Amino acid sequence: MYTHLFFDLDDTLLDFKKTERFAFIKLMSENDLEFSEEVFERYNQINRKVWQDLEKHLITSEQVKIRRFELFCEEMGIQANPANLSNQYLINLGQGTDFMEGAKTILEKIKGKFNLVLITNGLSVVQTPRIKNSGLGDLFSACVISEEVGVSKPSPVFFEIAWQRSGKPDKASILVIGDSLSSDIQGGINFCVDTCWYNPNGLECTLPATYQISTYTELAKILGV
Repeated sequence: MYTHLFFDLDDTLLDFKKTERFAFIKLMSENDLEFSEEVFERYNQINRKVWQDLEKHLITSEQVKIRRFELFCEEMGIQANPANLSNQYLINLGQGTDFMEGAKTILEKIKGKFNLVLITNGLSVVQTPRIKNSGLGDLFSACVISEEVGVSKPSPVFFEIAWQRSGKPDKASILVIGDSLSSDIQGGINFCVDTCWYNPNGLECTLPATYQISTYTELAKILGV
């Protein structure tokens, strides 16, 4: 039924939560700042809000890099240059290549059988080395990074670009697979293609996703591999 699979990257194929944790702990150590779970959670809350603003087109990708650390330093009373913290953090993030459980196995099963396109709301300086060093670059025919194309999911324009780069296939042949309801699933719905919500934590689905899976074994069954 499907010939083209549009995969999200973070927390769908690669474990971005693990990457974020590693990068933040290293950042704090590099700047002689004390790490705690409370501090890390507060940073994550600020970061999520900033990325939500990007999805709503309230700020740009370039502003995301600095704004989250401006807010973080201001709230935590940290006397440091937000731009410097941002640069260090981005370098640390680029080192994270841990796969989500079952992700590497399903990719090995489907390579050569489907046209694979990587779609990510992310920063090029972070995503490019992760895609290359994880080996994903060898499996995907195209990669769309929001910062590089100037628009982010769930905008139909983002998916239009992915569609063009995949050879403009029949929309009925496309399946969008991702963990984010607000960007991946809503974006697929906006572009009028089928969607598969990767939901390993058993959260409530508030959008009409075509499929919902908690493991990649379930995706294999949907794809018939």
